[in-house]
Amino acid sequence: MRAISKFAVALATCAALLAPQAKAEVVRHESAEALINRKTPVYVWQDNAKKPRAVAIAIHGLVMHGGVYDALAKKLAADGIIVIAPDLRGFGRWQGSHNKQGGLNYGKSYRDVGELVKAAKERYPNLPLYCIGESLGAGFAMHVAIDHPDLVDGLILSSPALKHRSFVGPMLSEAPAFLIDMRKKVDLAPYIKKFASDDPRIIAESLADPLVTKRLTTWELVRSINCMRPNLHYAKRIPANIPLLVIQGNKDRMLKSNAVVQLLARAKSKDQTVRWFNDRGHLLLETAYLRPETVDTVSGWLQEHIDDAQLTTQVSIGSAGILAGTYSDQRSAPDIIDSTN
Repeated sequence: MRAISKFAVALATCAALLAPQAKAEVVRHESAEALINRKTPVYVWQDNAKKPRAVAIAIHGLVMHGGVYDALAKKLAADGIIVIAPDLRGFGRWQGSHNKQGGLNYGKSYRDVGELVKAAKERYPNLPLYCIGESLGAGFAMHVAIDHPDLVDGLILSSPALKHRSFVGPMLSEAPAFLIDMRKKVDLAPYIKKFASDDPRIIAESLADPLVTKRLTTWELVRSINCMRPNLHYAKRIPANIPLLVIQGNKDRMLKSNAVVQLLARAKSKDQTVRWFNDRGHLLLETAYLRPETVDTVSGWLQEHIDDAQLTTQVSIGSAGILAGTYSDQRSAPDIIDSTN
């Protein structure tokens, strides 16, 4: 609890820094205060001209970083939603001065996300909290909702990483050296060009972004695939009372888009919404080139569910005389797939 309180102080400091501004602005945390007692870089977007209505934790996909949510986060911040996006370990700013504890680590990244959700909920106990995840990040979002159902009020899953396409095998074996030396770096730029998006602007944006990872070792790619394997299984464990929005492009060349049907069939959520986008590729949210229909889908769903959550909170306070949004710290250890480092 003391560690969570430290992060609450950090968020309060962030709010104070933003107070003079009348528009949403990115605040970059790069110190140990950024995420409890860990040197995890976090991005925060908040429009201080608006009364906060909700918190959204945005989790990025493979090779990306928290800052790629900038366009979406600014839109949501203008709607009164505080958006917080960490860099998963080994990605984004972890590639620079933060990368002193080793490279990619999904086990520690998951614990970071869980602690961030707890800290944000303590800082804003009366605001509903939603998890947004694209691609690999969707798996993290589902997992944290399973382990912390009392903290998460809804899930938005974009192009969820459920079943990869057949190009992954050839990528891992494109040269015999990779099979011998698992530490050999694989150049990911050709695959970003070919599979990341149907929009050439999004591809160019990703390739030009210095914080987007362009090279991973064969071993890191194998670990990434293994991290995605349980995602369909997670769908069956999402609590029935957690609403779910899934968005998917039908021309996703990175993942098999029809796996979304299996996810929805397995999910027990009583409130499920799916939006298919014709002629759209893999990256839908992690870009500056957001399409209006995508933003409207996410923003509209959030506004509807925030209104429902506020109504429920008012009823709870009126009938029980207590504040909604409290939680227990008594949690079981997460079933991390990858905890090798």
